Amino acid sequence: LPVQLWLFCLGALAYGAYARLKDSAQLGRLQQTAFWASLGLVGLFGLLPGPVGEFLGLLAFAACLPLVFLYSRHDRRDRTLGELSYPIYLSHFLVIAALQAWAGPLSAGLKAAALVLTLALSWALYVAVARPLDRLRHSLPACQAAGNPAGPQG
Repeated sequence: LPVQLWLFCLGALAYGAYARLKDSAQLGRLQQTAFWASLGLVGLFGLLPGPVGEFLGLLAFAACLPLVFLYSRHDRRDRTLGELSYPIYLSHFLVIAALQAWAGPLSAGLKAAALVLTLALSWALYVAVARPLDRLRHSLPACQAAGNPAGPQG
């Protein structure tokens, strides 16, 4: 959509900046600064004044994101969070709807409970479903014979 084109352009600009900085001695420090800045922006996003403040916050966050990905790409915790992202997406609405059906509108405490329950259910889905399916997929003879660790493509 043309409305989202500016986000694509920001990504292209961010990659251009990264390509210039990737061999720089300062890249590690920039990555760490971007990581902490993005965490701060996420925490303060609701406090930014009006649409202009929100736009500037989103712009700064978008500028930090490529460096954050580089900073955390070899972190085991980041990989685990990435593995949980789809189970979280699948289960969060179910957990929230169940809590609302049980207790009505969610208070701050119930929202915190929804977060904890969503993470627990997501972890259970990952351990009980995703991991075993991944092991099965990697053990298929067609994958091993073709040298394709991603599984059969067909």
